[in-house]
Amino acid sequence: MILNFVPKVLKRHTIIRILIKVFSSFKYQTFTCNNIKVFSNLQDAEARQVYIKNHFEDYGYFSLSKYFLTSGGIHFDIGANYGFQTFGMIERFANDQVKFFL
Repeated sequence: MILNFVPKVLKRHTIIRILIKVFSSFKYQTFTCNNIKVFSNLQDAEARQVYIKNHFEDYGYFSLSKYFLTSGGIHFDIGANYGFQTFGMIERFANDQVKFFL
């Protein structure tokens, strides 16, 4: 099931967790965020956050990375889990020819 068509009122952590308890298969969802197709388990709080806000979170990490990641640089995301932070950085560094590895 693709959740992009679910009304915004239903995009709340509590409602999603209830739906998962009632319909166990509901936890596995595919959705699009920043033109990236994401398949994830909505039991994960970060996955729900990306789905609800429809953008990859910025924990101050993105703004700090511009000082450490130069044009043509390499970024390794060790322990990427879903890779949401790296997906957010890819968009920010698209013109700098940075290579990303998860």
